[in-house]
Amino acid sequence: MSTDSPQVQALKERYKESFQEKLTVVQSMLDDMGRMEDFTSIREELHKLAGSSGMYGYSDISGACRSAIECIDDDHESGLAMFLSHLIGLLEQQV
Repeated sequence: MSTDSPQVQALKERYKESFQEKLTVVQSMLDDMGRMEDFTSIREELHKLAGSSGMYGYSDISGACRSAIECIDDDHESGLAMFLSHLIGLLEQQV
């Protein structure tokens, strides 16, 4: 049983409804990786998703975002692709 107020539950539900859009964004990131020289925009999107998903209780999604950010920071493109694929799977489970 949830102890969240109806307002908090409504916010969480609205956030969950945004996962289809977030899924589309992450799929685009993965598709565009080969054509990018700078991953700054991907990092920014992942940073926002890591924070918001963690705030709403989706720690697995937040963790996958943080791991992908680490790959960007370490110039590890193959690891980034792996974590973006993992993130896509996690988002697909929510839609």
